[in-house]
Amino acid sequence: PRHIYQRLVAAAGHVRLLDPCAGKGQALAELQAHLRATAKSVTSYAVELDVARYEQCLLRFPDTAINSDWFQMVTSNDAVSLLFANPPYDYEVVASDDDSKKKMRLEWNFLRNAEDKLQPGGVLVFIVPQQVLANRRCANHLAAWYDDINVYSVVDGEFEKFKQVILFGVKRTKRQDVDKRIVSKIL
Repeated sequence: PRHIYQRLVAAAGHVRLLDPCAGKGQALAELQAHLRATAKSVTSYAVELDVARYEQCLLRFPDTAINSDWFQMVTSNDAVSLLFANPPYDYEVVASDDDSKKKMRLEWNFLRNAEDKLQPGGVLVFIVPQQVLANRRCANHLAAWYDDINVYSVVDGEFEKFKQVILFGVKRTKRQDVDKRIVSKIL
């Protein structure tokens, strides 16, 4: 994730990182190492559902890796200063208000479920297929809740393969009216 942490401003205080779908923990470990150069302290929390990947993650984060389904976790809101979200790319069938079944992007569900853990002024790093951000509902939500939004393609050669983008944003204290210029930037 060198291309990610090069875009992060140096942190000076106490930094808490959360990756709700950490895999083997490699990306989170690299972010942690980068931020340790300037921060007073860095604590990383890694959550991984798959047992084999969790066991690899546990080697990097023996005290703070958790083997669990993120959606079953109970944790404090406004608790982390950086949310690193590279969720699984897929659809999830969910029940809607009228008892019908509806397909929702899993990435969107991860964002909505994890972002409450990010403190106001905290940084969101959201790595998703470009089509997720092209969804107006997602773009409106991000524009209402985040400042300083920037969207980048992943490293050269990878974008063509996976169509991934990286969104950076700073969480606001409260929701604001949607600025259509920011929505256009996201879309």
